[in-house]
Amino acid sequence: MGIISDVLGGGDLIRELGATVRQVLPDPSAQHEFDLKVAELADKADARETELLKGQLEINKVEAGSSNLFVAGWRPFIGWTGGVALGYTWMISPLMKWVADMNGYVVPLPALDPNSIYPIIMALLGMGAMRTVEKVNGVATSVGGKVLQPLAKRDSWFK
Repeated sequence: MGIISDVLGGGDLIRELGATVRQVLPDPSAQHEFDLKVAELADKADARETELLKGQLEINKVEAGSSNLFVAGWRPFIGWTGGVALGYTWMISPLMKWVADMNGYVVPLPALDPNSIYPIIMALLGMGAMRTVEKVNGVATSVGGKVLQPLAKRDSWFK
């Protein structure tokens, strides 16, 4: 399921380990009993992970609904910071250098390392893409108390 499963020993990890250990069990009845125990443990791990994710979603809702800028504003701040960094790196700095060169000035502009910016930008773009998929599939959080329907069901031109 992801990083949480790997770190906390989620159901997928338990199933993988179970499949490996099962191969050394010679007796079919022992294998069947072992499979049942592995399935039970994996289901418990998946349920625990689901509860953790639900808890995180509740934290996110409370955080997003806060009127305190330092609580609700950190995500937009990261987005704007990344956007400004990319804009400076690829547009503002080269244009400033070009204008300075055209006027005969040598201006040492600070350089931002794009390799330090890209991981943050890619993570934000990935989260934005996931949010878009949620909205398209109609599983996005409610807007004004109403859960939006999938676009494919509302608009015939998506068929």
